[in-house]
Amino acid sequence: MNYSPGDIVQYENSDTHGIVIRKVPFKEVCDRADDGLLEYDIDEMFESYQKGGCYEILVNEKLEWFWSNAGLWNRQIGYK
Repeated sequence: MNYSPGDIVQYENSDTHGIVIRKVPFKEVCDRADDGLLEYDIDEMFESYQKGGCYEILVNEKLEWFWSNAGLWNRQIGYK
């Protein structure tokens, strides 16, 4: 699923909401994984990124990243 900046999303079936700030560029996703010394398959990560991407959201006054294809966040219809 693709999101746009300003979309309000809800975490699974909880009362936790967030605001989409931006779609994180693929290079930045890879750089963050490299900085954390994480081992990953670049082809698998790119395939996952193409399915929806990685987004930065503001939740409880903190910026967090989430993968849209993980299915944990749902766009709230009627909010923008």
